[in-house]
Amino acid sequence: MPLLGCTKLKTSYPAPAKELDSVSPLFRKALAYVQHDAEDIYVLSAKYGLVTLDQPLEPYE
Repeated sequence: MPLLGCTKLKTSYPAPAKELDSVSPLFRKALAYVQHDAEDIYVLSAKYGLVTLDQPLEPYE
């Protein structure tokens, strides 16, 4: 089960976790790397805790 960390850069609108942090080049590269071999990928959000990639989230700082 790969676990990605959230990033400071976020979209300015509500979006699924995979899109909310996709503003960050590092997050996009890490996600692309783990998607090749993993089915269940999670994001560790500073505000929301452990979330799935498709979980809708409100932007935060």
